[in-house]
Amino acid sequence: MEDPKTQDVQALLALAQDKSKATRSMMVTAFAELFSDEKRLLTDKDRSTMSDIVHQLIKQVEEPVRRAVAERLSKAPDVPRDLVLDLANDTIDVAYPILINSEALRDDELIEIVQYRTMEHQVAIARRPNIGKRVSEVLIWTKNEEVISNLLENDTAQISEESLGEVVDAARTVESFRQPLVNRKDLSPQLAEKLYWSVSAALREHIAERFDVDLTTLDDAIEGATVDVLRGDLGRGINVTSPLPLDTDVSDSDVESLLYLVRQAQILDFVSRFSALANLRAPLIRRLLFETGGEGLAIACKAVGIPQWAFIEMFIFFRQGRLGEKIVENDEVPNAMAFYEKLAKEDALATINRWRRNEGYLNALRLVKGEKDTHRKN
Repeated sequence: MEDPKTQDVQALLALAQDKSKATRSMMVTAFAELFSDEKRLLTDKDRSTMSDIVHQLIKQVEEPVRRAVAERLSKAPDVPRDLVLDLANDTIDVAYPILINSEALRDDELIEIVQYRTMEHQVAIARRPNIGKRVSEVLIWTKNEEVISNLLENDTAQISEESLGEVVDAARTVESFRQPLVNRKDLSPQLAEKLYWSVSAALREHIAERFDVDLTTLDDAIEGATVDVLRGDLGRGINVTSPLPLDTDVSDSDVESLLYLVRQAQILDFVSRFSALANLRAPLIRRLLFETGGEGLAIACKAVGIPQWAFIEMFIFFRQGRLGEKIVENDEVPNAMAFYEKLAKEDALATINRWRRNEGYLNALRLVKGEKDTHRKN
């Protein structure tokens, strides 16, 4: 006696001779039911035959029928791949359940849909459970705010550190990225800190452009608030510091100890000592020592109370050592002296207090300024 499931298939195949629209719709729906019925163990031959017929007919039936078929097949475990791809590339109303649920779709196929189909298809894929890093990367490349926001809100999506870094950079100007980024458990402490500083710098520029406010006061408020938030950020392991301004000059003995280190050419110890006295980062001190003109070194010396004669001795020593040069040009020392003399103490203090700010905040401010300058040029 013939297997009932084979009889069902043969009966449907007999209907294939009928070209009417109603019959085609009925056949497509019936085949979909057979594919999705886990209790019916179809033979490979029957499955292949059914797949060929549905593949030919699926685009000839009305959209509501295709949508119903997609809903039925979206969670079926063993659906022909060509049929899944047909449905996934259909209109978004048809494709949506397949893009969200079908495990038959591979990463390469999802990436191709992202690249060549509509924004709605991209959003559906961004909402798909457990998408891999390659798919997430291509979704971020779309630079579409809605697509990326949906991806960030997808807790199961795998997103690489590099791709998250790109989104953190974009969050300076795209507000909708910020809260989903903060909520992501895979956001590293480094990226979390960068995100907070980026947002803070953007806020600072927004306020500075629209209100008449003292920038030092504004920076103090924004930096202080951001440091407090970062220190209290649960589970991130973020440890941030921001050097406090100094309000007293260095002592005569401090000046002598600095000059002793210069005369003994103990550069590393000099940098360490100057860094501690000026409350400035050692990399910044090293950069100031060898820059042309000596303006940065003059500012640091004036701010902490190092007298002009001591500044000049330091300047000559480090100017001779810059890039192995031994010659100081005739006008370099007079120019450095003149700059030091004209520089007001309060201006020097204001400058190094900016230098003392959190490095993440300073970097974010530079990036925001660079973006503004680029925008103006364009």
